[in-house]
Amino acid sequence: VMANTILQVDRSELRAELKELYAEIRMEAERAAIIKASERLITPEQAADTLKVSKVTLWRWEKSGYLVPVSIGGKKRYRSQNHRKRRGGYGEKEKEGESGEDSALNGRK
Repeated sequence: VMANTILQVDRSELRAELKELYAEIRMEAERAAIIKASERLITPEQAADTLKVSKVTLWRWEKSGYLVPVSIGGKKRYRSQNHRKRRGGYGEKEKEGESGEDSALNGRK
């Protein structure tokens, strides 16, 4: 068992680490604001209900790359615009292939 531990950090090292952390937080906040302003995001529960599938199916679709959620603050959200396109069914992608537009909507390039 360690009693008291003293950690010495140089001021410049601490400043650099804090600057990097601040930049990461700021980028995440800006990304979240842009996404929120540009489109409506829905919860996994709402997505499953809209698509009439289970949350397990959403998870499988995420793993296969079929419907990729946006991660904001560690929480998954789905783009509502994707659901209008996905209502046709899972088999369509396998038969026709995924278009570049769908890839961009899913956050992949």
